[in-house]
Amino acid sequence: MAIKGIDVSAHQGRINWKQVAESGVEFAVLRVYCNGADLRFGENYQGASAAGIPVGAYCYSYATTPQAADREAQAVLQLLEGKTFAYPIYFDIEDTIQRMLRREQVDAIVEAFCQRLEAAGYFAGIYSYKYFLEQKLSERILRRYAVWVAHTGVSKTSYRYPYGMWQYSHTGSVNGISGKVDLNYAYLAYPAIMRKKQKNGFGTVSANPPEGCPYGMPTKPQRRGSKGDDVRWVQWHLIQKGYSCGTAGIDGSFGPDTERAVRCYQTDCGLEVDGVCGPKTRASLSQA
Repeated sequence: MAIKGIDVSAHQGRINWKQVAESGVEFAVLRVYCNGADLRFGENYQGASAAGIPVGAYCYSYATTPQAADREAQAVLQLLEGKTFAYPIYFDIEDTIQRMLRREQVDAIVEAFCQRLEAAGYFAGIYSYKYFLEQKLSERILRRYAVWVAHTGVSKTSYRYPYGMWQYSHTGSVNGISGKVDLNYAYLAYPAIMRKKQKNGFGTVSANPPEGCPYGMPTKPQRRGSKGDDVRWVQWHLIQKGYSCGTAGIDGSFGPDTERAVRCYQTDCGLEVDGVCGPKTRASLSQA
């Protein structure tokens, strides 16, 4: 199942994340670094999170040596600290200054960045356009890290290696964003992967773990139409695990957005997919 998402940077200006969520966007990848911190990274992180949109991040690289890539990684880590990401942290390697490098040089640059991120507990990936990925990186690297491939103007990418995300347009239009925005599909259950692997701030290894749930665990199944603190318990746990419950967030109303989040969670966890938070789903949600 394709999950609809966008990626944004300071170029998009101030974003109305509530409107973005209402438009059906299910995840966002935020630029964190581009020869310095992205000027709207913190603002976009807070806005997307408040709107219930799970996020990832990317670093636009100018590195031409492993040492430079490692310095970029260290700067990125400082900006990521204390935040939680349901999608990977991507190394965006595509700049003109990197196109003339040999394949083994590009491999070394990517590894330097990704290994630094992984050592700090993050789930690292690679972003670039189809030609660069296929011509400038070895198959070993492309199969080692999560790939986000850019290939626009086609109905389906012909990229020949495994990939978890596809950027299919640079000229999309989304409510809440002035001007054009990149559009993407995700094909892997990244929120579940982050939770299972305890990466990107999820799990007990988080440097800034969330406070405990302030609502009591329900004793009865929660389903479409349910209301109250029992529903808030369900919504709190879904959001902590990276699943959006819509723009209202934790509002105590089990509507279509919460049902969709429950169904996505059940699918990712191999549970019966019925959109109802019954005993098995409740027990799974309560686990760290």
